[in-house]
Amino acid sequence: MSAPRRRRALLVATSLAAVVALLLVAEGIARALLPEPPRQREEVEFIERSLDYLQPCFRHVGDSLVETNAGLPGPPRARSIRRARTPGVARIAVVGESSADLLAQSLDASLSRSPCGRRFELLDCAVPGSGLEHLERRFDEVMQESPDAVVVTFGHNLRFILPTGEAQLRARRLRYRSRLLTRLGAFLDPEPRSSNAPLAERLPLFEAFLHRAGREARARDIRLVVTTMASNLWMPPSSQAHDYASPALLDARYAEATAGPAAAAQGLAPSTDRNAPVLLDFERGVLRARAGDAAAARENLERSLEHDSFATRATPAVSEAIRRVASQEGFALRDTARAIEEAAPLHLPGWESFQDNCHLLPAAIDREAVEVFALTRPALGLPASCALQPGGPSENRDIGSFLRQLRGFPPDQGAIWYSAAALRVERQLLVDPAGASQEIGRYLQGTQAPPPEALTALAEGSWRGGRTDEALALNARAREAGSAAAWVQLGEFHLRRRAPGEAREALQRALAIDPRRADARRFLGLLGGAAP
Repeated sequence: MSAPRRRRALLVATSLAAVVALLLVAEGIARALLPEPPRQREEVEFIERSLDYLQPCFRHVGDSLVETNAGLPGPPRARSIRRARTPGVARIAVVGESSADLLAQSLDASLSRSPCGRRFELLDCAVPGSGLEHLERRFDEVMQESPDAVVVTFGHNLRFILPTGEAQLRARRLRYRSRLLTRLGAFLDPEPRSSNAPLAERLPLFEAFLHRAGREARARDIRLVVTTMASNLWMPPSSQAHDYASPALLDARYAEATAGPAAAAQGLAPSTDRNAPVLLDFERGVLRARAGDAAAARENLERSLEHDSFATRATPAVSEAIRRVASQEGFALRDTARAIEEAAPLHLPGWESFQDNCHLLPAAIDREAVEVFALTRPALGLPASCALQPGGPSENRDIGSFLRQLRGFPPDQGAIWYSAAALRVERQLLVDPAGASQEIGRYLQGTQAPPPEALTALAEGSWRGGRTDEALALNARAREAGSAAAWVQLGEFHLRRRAPGEAREALQRALAIDPRRADARRFLGLLGGAAP
């Protein structure tokens, strides 16, 4: 190399080293003087999760397929199977979102108990929290591994828009790991987190995928099974804590306590609050269900679901699209949504079947696994004796475990989820009163100092479920803890028992503890009693 070139190379290297040193010094100063930017850690976790979603389900190691566990919680499973098919061993693949992963886990457990278990290979390629684009990637991947059957369970996450550009994600990760670049990037590239898209935009894309999946499975003689998506209609929509104190809802609570649910639903007036209209639709649906008007209740509860900003529940339109494409393409359909509806009181599926907003209780998942397997069996060449049976040990998701998860929730989340807990107790007492009472008893015995919010939720659900003595005892424990909400609840209990004098006294006690209680003040005004 000539001397001028050596000088230029040395100059470039020196300049680069100076720039790197300057950036390192600037980063050190930024970390010393500037606080961590809001949500920086959150963003890094989001990017890491998005990168995980883009990883394949399996790595090819020699002639084996080794699970990557990408996108799944917990340590890697690292299970390995031969990539080449073993004669006499059926291969089933499951793809989709978290509901698909729960279904695959149930299938795996049931197959391990089956006398035919060694005649199966299960490829669990579902990814909890993932979107439609990830479903398509995983479907294409498993189709290359010569399965006998592919099960698709997807729909709750259809509106999710998640980044899929790996290079851009890695660049963003580098940026968010630097405090300096994060601060600069906020001015130069204020890129928002990915959000949800309207269902009208996403549903045609999902239908196009189902058509393609049906054609490809048919062309390769692979059995395709697609499930419809059941949603919890009794999950309150995303709201603010103050929405529960809107005058319209408070008046409806008072009307239900004094005149019954039908009158309360009839008089529930619209509100101008941003989130309240969705919540009002939900409450109308609950009141109409309590009044026995299933058709009107369904209309309100489904409209609330469709407009819920927390878009993690499949709407009826998603299941209708799956049914429509199944009839056109001829793939096997497991109509989970209809099965869950048929088993629900008033055919309005809720907490008797669900552990949260969209995931079925373990026993219901196990039943669905049996039905899905029955639909795959024609492609597996197995005798009827290889049918699966539901049952066996499963994770406990009872009322107590539900309540324990709510400790420490911020007020807005707490308002929603403790309201949901009360509905859960109410619904479970309708279908299994003895079992629900046992679950409540186990929670109270195994929990030291249950929070007042949990006690009032249990009390409300118990009263609705016809257990008024238990409700009063639970309410008394919450009042002993100094809960103003518990005194308001006692006032409502007295209103339901047509005891206005006792109701007035309880509401005044609530205001003495917390003068800001809008519900106590409103009820006293409707009763004609002055606040202290």
